[in-house]
Amino acid sequence: MAAQPFVILNDGRSIPQLGLGVWQTPPGLPASPSVQTAFDATLAALQSAGVTLLPVDLPAADLLAMFETLWFAGAAARLRAIPDHDRPLIEPGLRAIAARGETFSVPAYIAAASARAAFGAAMDGLLAGHDALISPATAIPPLDAGQLVPEDSGLSRWHEWAGFSFPLNLSQQPACVIPGPGQPSPGQPPFAIQLIGPRRGDAQLLDLAAALSTVRA
Repeated sequence: MAAQPFVILNDGRSIPQLGLGVWQTPPGLPASPSVQTAFDATLAALQSAGVTLLPVDLPAADLLAMFETLWFAGAAARLRAIPDHDRPLIEPGLRAIAARGETFSVPAYIAAASARAAFGAAMDGLLAGHDALISPATAIPPLDAGQLVPEDSGLSRWHEWAGFSFPLNLSQQPACVIPGPGQPSPGQPPFAIQLIGPRRGDAQLLDLAAALSTVRA
């Protein structure tokens, strides 16, 4: 491991005084082998810098169903405001999820909204015990331009592999993505980590991200 610089955060703490919750199990597609290997190297670098790491799981909820109910119904509402003659100009994927959103009932939407509020409150409780959570930025390496899902994955939409992202749209905690420590090996794709802070803690999260961006593998 490279020697780690001594960094002081704006609140007076240094990197060895930090405690991060490690989130590695997203809803939907799990982390690919290459992403998991890069993330393990990141955790080793953070431990070498003195950061305390504790495994965490997100509060139990059917997050994929919750997201689809709320976001698809929202897409349906937005498309209703567009004149019929303009709808063929809308991206086909958006039209498809809007059509699915039209099938959800009002009670189902209200139940999903209530579940979202409960999930957000539970996330507040989880973050109260950590300076931040850390995860891979995405579960998969970068896709080719124009590709929405990995080949031969059986997935149909992007959010099915974005399980490290959409739960935070639901819970409304701020998140920040920074490059992982070190440079990728030749032939390996770039890798990034995600840091998640408490609600209304955006400034502190950016301070933390700046500090951890100095850690080297």
